[in-house]
Amino acid sequence: MQSNFKSRFSITIGQKIKAIGIDDVSCFYAEGNIVFLVTKANQQYPIDYSLETLSKQLQPKDFFRINRQFIVKLSAIENVHIYPKSKLKLSLNPFG
Repeated sequence: MQSNFKSRFSITIGQKIKAIGIDDVSCFYAEGNIVFLVTKANQQYPIDYSLETLSKQLQPKDFFRINRQFIVKLSAIENVHIYPKSKLKLSLNPFG
C-alpha cells in the first residue's frame, strides 16, 4: 500500500538541490510568511509549504502541530512544562 505521507524534502540551496529525509527532520516553524525545516543537526532551510499543507502530508504518529507556528517531531520532545492558564512549554532535543 502506497503512503501519501512525505518521506523526504527537496531543498534548493543556491544552484543545488539537497534531499533531506523525514528521519532527519526535527521540526518545522513559520516566521512571517516563510516556513522553515529544522534538521537534527539544527540546520534550518526555508521550504515552499505552508504549515497547513505540511500537517496533512506528515505522518500523524510522528509529527504534531503544537500551535499556529510549529510542527514538531514527537520523538524530539524531551520535556513538557505545565504553566498556569493551560499553557505548555516544550523542551526539544533536535536529535530525537
